[in-house]
Amino acid sequence: MKLFFNRNLLLLAALGVFLYGAVIGISSWLKPGEAGTEKPVVSKREAAEAALAFARERFGVGEADTFVTYRTHQLRSTYLERKTLADTYEKKYGDKYPIEYFTVEIRSKSGDQHRFIDVNYTNKQILGWAVADDVLDARLKANPDRTKSETVASAELKRLGYDPGDFTLMSRTDQRATLFLFESKSVAIGDAKLQLEIDADEREVFGFSPVFVVPQEHIDWKASQDWQASLMTWVSLGFMFLMAVAGFIYAIVYRKQISFARGALLTLIYAVFYCTNNLNMFPAFKAESGTAASQLDIIAISIFMNFVTLLLTIGVYVSFVSGAELWRRTGWNPWPRWREAAFGAEVWVSMGRGYLICLFILGVQQVLFFVAEHGFGIWAVADASNSPLNMLVPSLFPLLAWCAAISEEATFRLFGIAFFERIVRWRFAAVLLPSIIWAASHTQYPIYPVYTRLVEVTILGIIFGYVFLKYGFMTVMFAHATMDLLLMGLDLLVTGSGADIGWGLFHMASPLLIAAVLAWLHGRSQRRRRPGILEADGSGAAAG
Repeated sequence: MKLFFNRNLLLLAALGVFLYGAVIGISSWLKPGEAGTEKPVVSKREAAEAALAFARERFGVGEADTFVTYRTHQLRSTYLERKTLADTYEKKYGDKYPIEYFTVEIRSKSGDQHRFIDVNYTNKQILGWAVADDVLDARLKANPDRTKSETVASAELKRLGYDPGDFTLMSRTDQRATLFLFESKSVAIGDAKLQLEIDADEREVFGFSPVFVVPQEHIDWKASQDWQASLMTWVSLGFMFLMAVAGFIYAIVYRKQISFARGALLTLIYAVFYCTNNLNMFPAFKAESGTAASQLDIIAISIFMNFVTLLLTIGVYVSFVSGAELWRRTGWNPWPRWREAAFGAEVWVSMGRGYLICLFILGVQQVLFFVAEHGFGIWAVADASNSPLNMLVPSLFPLLAWCAAISEEATFRLFGIAFFERIVRWRFAAVLLPSIIWAASHTQYPIYPVYTRLVEVTILGIIFGYVFLKYGFMTVMFAHATMDLLLMGLDLLVTGSGADIGWGLFHMASPLLIAAVLAWLHGRSQRRRRPGILEADGSGAAAG
């Protein structure tokens, strides 16, 4: 229980809680009632039922299977946030043209119907629909009559309750022969004008979608931001590859002294959890792939992601064995082994330190976000690819926190600091350099401008680095995992319901439960091995 009387950590945790609460309070005061991502009112099951009822009435779909994904209009959302129009848009058009919604894929049992229907997740309103590309290609005539098809599209415009006089038929050189674009003369937000896309031939309407066409200047700006994020990610991956190669070389050079069991269990946990997450993200892969991807395409993506994960697993394992050896050669043991008397006490103390440190870091992160938002214009948008709403089992989402904590702390702290200290011979630089590489790998998140994420995560990396140097690997791993678990668990509390909320709370408490079980099991094993042994207090990270 020594942990809870560590005055400095308690003060840091209290400071973090104060900063977190103060920033949230000030932000709410500065922007009362700010528009943001809301929890869906409509469940996926209810959305599927609404879509199926519409498909039966409109298209005569019989018995069918459904699959629901969560989607966002990210290009539109970035434009609204960048031009500070998000609140205005939400008030004027949020109900009829929401940024976030459900898409229901419908496959008829007979195999003749394959459609995607968009459903408003706050009121079950049908927002649009499309025929799957494979079915559309099979049903379209080779050369549909454009004039007759336009008549069908115009009739659909009236059927949907729009005034044809308020729209102008647009023409684009890249548009499909059956696609008709009707631009509104009155509905716009900033320079983004409403267009109704209607896909039809002379016989029927295949699809309908309302879109706000953003200016080309914004499209180019977002493309530039995405390119910068992609470049930083690839640079990070390049350095990670070089670090893995260096670790592999160290493992060969020191193979006689090295312990190849170090980190093996944690590496296995990382691989299992990450592969599980890849399978769990099947809906996210479908949402990202759009209407053109087949089931086999999505399965291929999942297999490829697991292959990449296995390659990353090799790098994580090399970081463990080489990092531990590099520190051993300096006379410091970053974390005790199971057979050492200090292990049980150390894992318990590390868990407690982790909770306290994570509270401090969360407070620092909120301050960084606040400064970035009000000083540098940072903003973020919803991301369908990382939402629990796009997972087969949302309650498994927080397992990714352990993957991040295990792999990133092994790579960038345990091995990274030791590796760069050998090169630069300056401890601060040895902490800073892997932190920058780590931060560069986090720039793909939809937070703009993208460089702000690089700065924010680098600062957090420096904090994690010095936590590692002061308290050891287990403490920094628990701090990282606990921080992510609190944030991911909160996502489940906000977007989930029923059991998901319970699982969110469980994941938040899981570091405590894991540490308690490990400390208890270790204590039993020690007593069996040497009856009457007095356990070490585990107060030092370098114990043993």
